[in-house]
Amino acid sequence: IAPLIFIFSFFLVQHFYPANSDPFLSVSIYIFSYIFSLVASTLLLRRNYSANKYLKAQYLRKTWFKSSIPLMLLTLMQILNVRVDLMMLGSISGASSVGIYVVVSRLTQQMYIVSAVINNSMLPSIAKLYNQGEIVTLQRIITKSARVSTAASLLVSIVLIAFSNPLLSLFGSDFKSGNFALSILVFGQIINISTGAVGSILTMSNNEIFLITSITLSTLLNVSINLVLLPNMDITGAAIATSVSLAVWNIMSYYFVKKKTGIESSFIGNKVTN
Repeated sequence: IAPLIFIFSFFLVQHFYPANSDPFLSVSIYIFSYIFSLVASTLLLRRNYSANKYLKAQYLRKTWFKSSIPLMLLTLMQILNVRVDLMMLGSISGASSVGIYVVVSRLTQQMYIVSAVINNSMLPSIAKLYNQGEIVTLQRIITKSARVSTAASLLVSIVLIAFSNPLLSLFGSDFKSGNFALSILVFGQIINISTGAVGSILTMSNNEIFLITSITLSTLLNVSINLVLLPNMDITGAAIATSVSLAVWNIMSYYFVKKKTGIESSFIGNKVTN
């Protein structure tokens, strides 16, 4: 709920104080929204589980800590891989290029909404079915979800490419220069989504080390391509670097899923027998 609180609070402040455009105020509203979300979630959690307050909790601290280290490294590399193009673009090309690229990047990320919802909802099922050895059932669920995600992303990509100029012009005439970069990022997202829930499968099957390997190599590739292309190609170079690294990350993860679990994660599907 934090994004909704941020949007509501931001527009509320702008309505009553339209002349106040202090960046510090925007950051404060952002922090407030997440603190409010944390407090509300904690209170709801306590209320919903108050009936179990007399049950003795069991804390497997050593096991949890050991499992959290790979996940922490994975999250760190994901954040770095997503932000490295913005940081390098800002240092080489300047703030104006960053502004255009952020808008283009955010538009293409809309392709991933359906996939993100489906993948997150599948996490418990993947862990349960994989540990129980129900690979046939798991394969059927993964194939169906990959096909729905891919179809949804293709529909969004058609809209983005067909109406790229009107969409970008909503932010200003200068943003139309990001048209080609948008097409490149759309292609990268299609590869990303079509490979399926590779991250969820590797994580829930205790193979997260292979996911870390693929994202680390793709991040290094992202940095390398940006260093070569940014000075002459600006946001187009950043888009190429991001799309190539995204493709490498997901294709490598797809290979590891197939090799370590025998599951076909993409929309192609696979007939699996017990």
